[in-house]
Amino acid sequence: MGKKNLFVAAIAALLGGSTAFAGIPSAVYDNIGGPNDGLSFSSNVLNDNWIYDDLHVSGGGLLAGFSFAYGTEAFQGFAEGDGDVVLYLDDGATSPGVLDTNEDTLLLTDNYRGLSATAGNFGAVIYERQDTILPVPSIVIPDGATIWAGMKFSHAFGGNLHGVHFAPISIGTSDQFTYDDNNPPFDLVTFGLPANAGLGWELYTVPVPEPTTLSLLAIGGIALLRRRR
Repeated sequence: MGKKNLFVAAIAALLGGSTAFAGIPSAVYDNIGGPNDGLSFSSNVLNDNWIYDDLHVSGGGLLAGFSFAYGTEAFQGFAEGDGDVVLYLDDGATSPGVLDTNEDTLLLTDNYRGLSATAGNFGAVIYERQDTILPVPSIVIPDGATIWAGMKFSHAFGGNLHGVHFAPISIGTSDQFTYDDNNPPFDLVTFGLPANAGLGWELYTVPVPEPTTLSLLAIGGIALLRRRR
């Protein structure tokens, strides 16, 4: 069983004990792996600088887990550092379809310490993936929404860590651009990537619980609080 299938199984197992989150986790965006694995790194992005990609999801629901891919340049051999990720919903009132972290709704922020990656021989890419499960899904991903997914890395040892680009996108879509924080996009094609390439991300959701189920959960929570008192 591949890493991707193991991750989905882990989400399902963690949520399987709760009737509130019934249903198999499904990918609403998937761009890790593929016939053109890791054709380039975002090596023009400096340490501690954000890089964003627009993820046009296929489907929706409550975010139950996500993954991102990272690596290092082939000539640097080994890299170690820390990583931060962020997800924004593209719903800015005056700038729909444009990254605006002052207007778009912040959905999630997370950080990771001690990430490391090893490169293969020159021209070969060995990428790593970081998987995260949200034990209590509560972040709503609207059906067909655009999510701005950002990542940045800091340097600790060896080479520099970077996000890895893949093509083509398996689930969902993205344009050919990546973005710096609130800056115009730059075109990945000019850096040697084919059309329909993007940073490696996966987003998994579960169905939004029925209102009756949510009410039962609320009642159960109140009862638990009274019992603790």
